[in-house]
Amino acid sequence: MNLQETALLQISQKTERLSPKWSELQTPQAMPFILDAKISTVRLLLIDDQVIISEAFRRIVATETDISLHYTSNPATAIQDAIAIEPTVIFLDMIMPDIDGLMLLRWFRSHPVTRDIPIVMLSSKEEAKLKADAFTEGANDYLIKLPDAVELIARIRYHSKAYNNLKALTTATATAQLQAQQLKNTLQELQTTQVQLIQTEKMSSLGRMVAGLAHEINNPVNFIHGNFNHLNNHVNCLLNLIELYQKKHPESHFTLQDEFGDFNLDFIVDDLPKIISSMRIGTDRNTARLRK
Repeated sequence: MNLQETALLQISQKTERLSPKWSELQTPQAMPFILDAKISTVRLLLIDDQVIISEAFRRIVATETDISLHYTSNPATAIQDAIAIEPTVIFLDMIMPDIDGLMLLRWFRSHPVTRDIPIVMLSSKEEAKLKADAFTEGANDYLIKLPDAVELIARIRYHSKAYNNLKALTTATATAQLQAQQLKNTLQELQTTQVQLIQTEKMSSLGRMVAGLAHEINNPVNFIHGNFNHLNNHVNCLLNLIELYQKKHPESHFTLQDEFGDFNLDFIVDDLPKIISSMRIGTDRNTARLRK
């Protein structure tokens, strides 16, 4: 037994009293995930190929009712497991036989579902170069196996709280953006409605103006139109009178020429009824148009 296993065994013995029934549970090989039946605000996913590490974690969080522990020893399915579990924090072993911890860290950070989940790297080596590499690849924290139980629980809750706050902020931001877009759409609809109302009011005002103008035109046109019969009768009477006068006094034609100059009485007599007729046709059309 090496020093690391000895230390982990001592930690397990110290935490034995916290959960006397843990020895009755299945081993991690037979049970890759340890699912808490309670709804927890903190969901911890542990990825480590050493069974003794999962046992130590299990004993430490046994009495923490707000923490649920999920464990897998297979790094090849870690991303799929994380997507299914939706952990609030991931503890990832730095060195594993099949897939390097840093490579798996890069995969987590490249996936859109897991890229924001806090990841704490676990290692038995406290080397500055390893820490720098881990933080460069996107790790949120770095722990030496295995920290004090109080410190471990505090770090689990700290990173989970930060992630939950980030999700809440992201949700609030998305909601605010959606509401802002809805307000923008509503404003555009109101502006469109306002333009339509203004245009409708303009057309209504124009209609009232046209109706008033038509009324003002209609009255004198009707007056003129109504007197055309009388005017036509009077003009016919005058023309008949002129014709009768010319027959009785043909010499008066020369007297009128001397008095009024050169004028064509015959043309006037012929053209005057035509003028009255054309004027009557025009008033007939205007009256018919205004009545529509």
